Amino acid sequence: MRDRFPESRLGFPGLSPGGQVPGKKADPLQFLEAAEEATLAADWIGVNCYWRDLGGMEALTEGRIYQEYQLRYPDKLLIITEFGNPSVSMSSEQKAGQYLEFYRRLRGQPGIAGAFCFAISALKGYASLVWREQGKPAGEIVDLLAGRSF
Repeated sequence: MRDRFPESRLGFPGLSPGGQVPGKKADPLQFLEAAEEATLAADWIGVNCYWRDLGGMEALTEGRIYQEYQLRYPDKLLIITEFGNPSVSMSSEQKAGQYLEFYRRLRGQPGIAGAFCFAISALKGYASLVWREQGKPAGEIVDLLAGRSF
């Protein structure tokens, strides 16, 4: 693709979090190491950050995994292609506070070009991650983030 579109900026995709599931999924950091040649050839690297509680939000293997990528690839631009808290037992208000703090932290991080939640809305299947229910007004997460001071 670089030969045909030399002006394009190609990225390495964000990897699904969690450990290895034999026959289905590799541990993301092991996969990253195995794909080192492609990772180094990319112009930017996608990172997926997920956590279920405040401890996970602070963990280098979950909410702060982007810092692990920064240590491994200090010269690469990172894009957080997915982030969220999929906990079904946490309120939208608590998640909204975590997302606000997550964005606040990222603003001071050099080398991060952007962060995208997963998902703002969905027809079905992602009730623990959506910011608002399909066909309903914006919820607590949207309201809190819309009123942020940065």
